Order: sequence, then structure tokens, then C-alpha cells
Amino acid sequence: MLALLLLLMPFAPARNFVVPQEPPPIQNVNRFQSMELAHEGQSYRIEQDEYIYIFRKPEIRAPDLHISAERGVLILDARLYKQQVPQSEESLKPGPSLPAPGDRDLLADARRRAGGAIVTKGPLLNLHDAPFREALRVMYLEGDVRIFQDNDKSLSASAMYLDLTSGRLVLIDGRMRFDMESQGRPISLSVRAKLLRQEITGVSQLTDADLTLCNFAVPHYHVHASDLSLTSISPAELQIDTTDSSLQFEDTFNIPLPDSSLYSTDLRYLPLESISVGHSRRDGTFVRTRWGHGFRDLGKDFNESIGVDGEFRGHWSVDVDMLGARGPALGGTLDYATPGHYRGTTTFFLLNDHGNDRGFLSNVYDERSANRGRFHTENRIVTGDRSWLDVEVSAATDPLLRSEFFPGEFKSEKEHENLVYYRTAGDTLSFTGLAKTQINAFEPIIDTGVMPGAPSPSETNALPFVDGRFYPASILELPIPGGISGSAAERGMDLIYRARADAGYLERHYGEGDISSSFTGPPPLNPLDQRAFRFDTVHELSTPFSLAYAKLIPYFEVRETLADRSIPKSSVASGLGVSEDNLSRLLLTAGARVGSHLEHDYGLVRHLFDLRADYRNQFESTEDGNRFIKFDSVDPLDIQKRVDLEMQNRLSTRDSITGTRWTFADWRIFAPYYPEPGRDNGGRTFGDVRTDARLDFGSRFVIPDLRVRSRARLDPYQFFTQKSDTTVLVSPFGAETDLSVSYRESHADYRAVAIGLSTRIDRKWDLDVIEQYDFEFNRALQQKVALRRYGHDFAIEISFSFDTNDNSQSISIAILPLLGSGDRPRDRFFIPEPGLRGFY
Repeated sequence: MLALLLLLMPFAPARNFVVPQEPPPIQNVNRFQSMELAHEGQSYRIEQDEYIYIFRKPEIRAPDLHISAERGVLILDARLYKQQVPQSEESLKPGPSLPAPGDRDLLADARRRAGGAIVTKGPLLNLHDAPFREALRVMYLEGDVRIFQDNDKSLSASAMYLDLTSGRLVLIDGRMRFDMESQGRPISLSVRAKLLRQEITGVSQLTDADLTLCNFAVPHYHVHASDLSLTSISPAELQIDTTDSSLQFEDTFNIPLPDSSLYSTDLRYLPLESISVGHSRRDGTFVRTRWGHGFRDLGKDFNESIGVDGEFRGHWSVDVDMLGARGPALGGTLDYATPGHYRGTTTFFLLNDHGNDRGFLSNVYDERSANRGRFHTENRIVTGDRSWLDVEVSAATDPLLRSEFFPGEFKSEKEHENLVYYRTAGDTLSFTGLAKTQINAFEPIIDTGVMPGAPSPSETNALPFVDGRFYPASILELPIPGGISGSAAERGMDLIYRARADAGYLERHYGEGDISSSFTGPPPLNPLDQRAFRFDTVHELSTPFSLAYAKLIPYFEVRETLADRSIPKSSVASGLGVSEDNLSRLLLTAGARVGSHLEHDYGLVRHLFDLRADYRNQFESTEDGNRFIKFDSVDPLDIQKRVDLEMQNRLSTRDSITGTRWTFADWRIFAPYYPEPGRDNGGRTFGDVRTDARLDFGSRFVIPDLRVRSRARLDPYQFFTQKSDTTVLVSPFGAETDLSVSYRESHADYRAVAIGLSTRIDRKWDLDVIEQYDFEFNRALQQKVALRRYGHDFAIEISFSFDTNDNSQSISIAILPLLGSGDRPRDRFFIPEPGLRGFY
């Protein structure tokens, strides 16, 4: 809290002045660079090697700091003070002198009050940052002590003692306020204590303390603790530990609280997070409650038991719901992390279901079990600077659970899997290992769904599968070919080698969900899933060299693929069945990559242009790729010629504030060309053209926060869009209001536009509106309106939604307690990706 005071008093070494034998009076007003010290009177004296100043009504003013008190004492080391404080003869003139107030010895009283609180650094003071600490020994203030810093921190006390020589800090009757953010909204944390001692560990210990987020003169509620500690986690966050505490409501009643460790950004004294009532087509009349809280002590003990040194963060939540049309439901989520060591999320859901499914694909699969549920845990363990271990376990009672009760998760998140994945990388080598399988007998529904008359959906398991890679490295320096001269000849040419090898048991596992009798099911499959041991290795030699405006990389590649099982020759067309025939394929490839990078500055704007082409001729294959079981893109490889063409344009400028260069426009276009289209691409010379564009103008342009992201896949022959996704977001009135327009198209499937408004009307009101319409079928796809009003201790949210994808219609009223938790963040419909992440 007082660190800035210390930072604003850098005394310079003495230059050409007379060293006084008496302590020089501090003039009123005396300026030390950007700090001013004013007072109504002072006395001063020497005690051994100390200069002692006693002030009446001292006031310290600086740009971001203001301190005042009725009385004060400032003690400096005389020898160091002479060395560090420059004085002119004019400044040595005596000023008004006052005796100590009354008969009381302020200094003795200050030292008596200080007790034995030994400190060096904590959430209020950074004592080691004081540039003049060598001279300043003691500061003592009493009588209506007030301190304001940065407009977001304030402190008052009846007395404050600060000893910089030993690092002691004591506040008597201290009152502190910290302005910060909790879950996206500003809060004010107020703390009162009869005694505050800042310890050597950096923890401030408070005795007989009250803590609250209520800003009223008489708080509606506060937590009272016999002992409370504050630990600085970051400049904007404190850790708060309480002992012998209770939650008190305006002196009406108290709720005893267990000893706890909380963070200032999540001060949830009561575990109730939300309660809502409403009605939906899927669930009927419902009541939903969510209980949750952060936790730390259990995770800290766990870290100590496994020898992990780091700050643990955890949060648990439990959902207790009653769904009128379905039955009672229970769910929960556990989030935990220690940055740099591990992180994870574990969820569960249980339902005694006595209703009928209405959601996505409910007309495809039959679900007959009343007791339904799932379990899922996903974890990452950091094992080194560039290595980690991922562990994921998933189990569910039926294939429709996620799509029925978690449609948003089902549509947007990845498949739930059962796997163990390890990766490590060095400067020249990397290694990965994957083991993946299913726990349940059914196959989770994948993106393609189920097509009438087609095989069931399938995915590839690894039992296990390992992969090793050798990064490109020079193995031989080559002579420059004849005819090349100038700067290109001076750059030299190396023979570059890179390689990859992977091996393991793979399984093509087909779904086993019960197909509805009203749906035409897939044809019978081989009762055994397709599985095989496969080994694949690739070795490439290349000779990159630079030309005037381009870089050319000729390369030659040898690929060997082995499998101990294959597709029977009679079933190549369907790709089903398993043969015991071993396969061995040698695939030879020759080609060249060429690329050019140009850039030019036009004032403050820099234009960067990249043009790349990759010619690849797989000219020899000893086996038909269709004979391999299709686990991934490696298996069907065969003779083919192809040229991949890619162009990228970028516009960048330099940020006038930070000085860093940032890209505000980026556009890429990609197209494959087939020299032998009849053999390699169904008679078409060009494949689909793919584009990816991004604009991000930020807040300094004429249109504030204009952001555009557009991706498309186009048919170059019939001039129609195979697939496109374009979103435009603008915040014309600042970050509090987002307007978004999105257009998505899939040929012959849908042409949908979505318009969204998300605004924070004022500090008390939020409004979210979204409308999605399909022009292909002339119908509304989704409607959502949510109005949220924030009170002092709780928020009320009224929402209506309708989604034709899963026939879901609902209206609800939710009460969101804010007691000790701050306000909820406002949802934003669209957040642009930081960069381009590939094509459709």
C-alpha cells in the first residue's frame, strides 16, 4: 500500500553543500521530485546517530498517492541522510519548531505499539523497493491516518508504525478497501481489524477482523473472524484465510462458517451459485439449483503429498435438479489446476428418466433404460518443459445422453474418449504414444451421424500406437550446381534429412447402438471389428537453396507401410471385412516446394505477400491402397500427381502505444491442381478452392472493434459454395455492446443467418438477443432473449429460448446470488480467433 510513497522519494547524492551539525528543518511545502510533504509545524532533534522529526498534521501528496494524519514521526539515519539528501544554504534556514504534543513521547509510544511484527514484503507494502531505505528508518503516523493510492486502494487507521530497518508494520484499528474485479465485474473488498501485523512471510495477519463486499455504511452482511490473513497472489488478487469465523447479517443472525481459504476474486461464502425455475418442451416444468465453491486446502495437501510446489486452484459445483417431464437429476463438476504441473476437469450426471427423448437423432437410436448417466474426466500432467501426459476417461449409459441433455456441448466440443496420450520433444526428436479404446459397448455419435443403408459410424482406436519424428537437419554440404552465381551461390546448399516412423495396433470400431425400428438400419457387418498391426515410416531428402526472390526445395521421399491384416479383394469396393493377408507397400515420391516472400512499407502500413506451390508426384506404389484397412489418411495412399497452390496477403502496422507490430488483415487462398484429373480427381483438374480471411481493426480505427472472420470452400466449376462461415462483429459504443451478424451455408443443407446483440445497458442491466433463420427451409432455427438485472446481493435473469434442432423451447427465471461472489460476466456471442487455423 505504501510502496509508492517510498518509490517517490529518491534522494540524490550530495553535491557541493555544507553539511549541517543540526538536523535540517523540512520546509513547508518541501518538494522531492513529484512528491510534496506539507505540515502545520515540526520539531526536530538528534538522538545518537538519528535525525528525528515530529510533525503536526503531516500531509504527503503525490500523483497516485495521498497520506494524511494528525501527528507523525520521521526518523532518518544521520550519516546516510547527509550523503543522500542535497541541501542548499537557503534550505538550512530554521523553520518553526514545535515540542512533542503534550507530555507524551510519540517515538517511545510508537515503538511500544510496534510489538514484534517482523516483515519484509506483503500485500500492503513492498519494503525492499524503497530507493532511500538506507536513510529512512522509521515512519510513525497517528490520529485519523488516511492513505489513498491509485484510486482503487484506501487505508485508514488510528495509528500506523513502519520500521524499515527491521521491516515492521503495525496498523491499529485499520480499515482497508480494495477495488478489483470478480468474474468480470468490479467489486470493492472492505476489511476492518483492531490490529494488523505484516509478517516476514509476506502475509498480513489481522486480529478481530470484519470482511465484506457490501459498500453501505452499515453492511448488510460481513464475515467476522478472530484471525484473518491476507496474502498477495498477484497485483489484482488476494488470498484470504479465516479462522473462527461467522457470516453476520446486519446484527440479526449469524451463520457459523468453517475455517476456509478463499480468493478475493471468488469470495463465495455461501455455496449456492444459482437457482432457476421454468418450463421447456424437453424437461417440462423444472427447478434447477447449482451449488459450488472454490477450494484450496485439500489441493494444497495433495500437492505436498506428491511433492509438487505450486499454487493450487480448484472449484467444485453440484447441480440438483427436478425435471417435471423426466425426473430427478444430479450432476457435478470438479475443476483443479496447479499451473506448470497439472490441470483437469471431472464431471458426472445421473438421471432417473421417465420421459421420452426429443433431441437430435432421437428418431435414430432407441433408448429404453430409465437410469441414465455418464462420467467424464480429462486431465493433463506436465512432465517437462516440452512434454506432457493426457489422461481421459469417459463412460455413459447410452449414445443419446449428450445430444439429449447437453446439446450445446455435443455440437461444439470434441468427442468424449478413453485415452492415454504422452508427448515429449527435444531440439531434433519428438516422441508420442497413444492408447485409445471404448469403455461402453455402443459407439458415441460422431459428426457424420447415421446414414440410412450405410455402415454404422466408426472411429479408430489405438491399442497402443507410438510415433517418433526426426526434425529436418543437415547431413551433408553439397556443391553449388553449375549455372548458379551471385548471392545464390554464396548461400551454399545442404542435403537435409527428416524422418518419421509409427507403429502399433489400430482398430476400426463400429457403433453398436440400438437402431430405431422406424429407421432403416445399416447392413450387417463383420462381427469382428477391423483391426491390424500397422507400421509406417517416411524418409525424406531435400536440398533447399535460395534464389533471388524465392526458395526452392526439391525433395525425394520413400515410404514403407506394413499391415498384418487387410481388406479382402472381393470387398475392396465396400471397404468392409477383414482378411489375414499381410500387406507391404513401398511408395516413392518426388517433388519440389517453391515459395516467395515479399514485403513493402506504405507509410505506417506494411504489406506482406507469400506465394507457395508444392508439386508432389507419387510415381510408384507396390500395392493398391484400397487393400489397407482405412484407419486414417495414410492407408489409402496410391499413385497420384498433385500441385498445391497457396497465396497469403497480410497487412500490419505498429501499435503507437506498445510499439509492437500487429496484423490487422490476413487473407489466404488455397487450391489443389491435378495434372492427371481422370485418374486422380474424378476428371476435375482443380479441387475445391478454400479461402480464409480475418480482419481485426481494433479500437483505434474509424469503426470501433470491427472484426471479421470468413472461411469458405468453393466449387470452381459450378460456382457454388460447398461450405462457408462468415461472422462480422462490431462494438460501435465500446466494449459494453457487441453487434454480430453471421452467415453460414452448406450446399443443399442450409443457408442460415444469425443476428446477435449483447449489451451491458448499465451497471445493473444486461441484455442478450440472438435470432437465427434458415433461408433454405424458410424457418427460424434459434431464438434467445435473456434480460439480467443485477441487485446488490443477487441478480435476476429472465430468459426465453427456442431451438428447432432439438425441438427445445424453454422459458425460465433464475436467481443468481452475488453474496461474496461479484457479478457474473456478460456473455459475448463472438470472440475472434487470434490467428488463422487452417482451412475448411
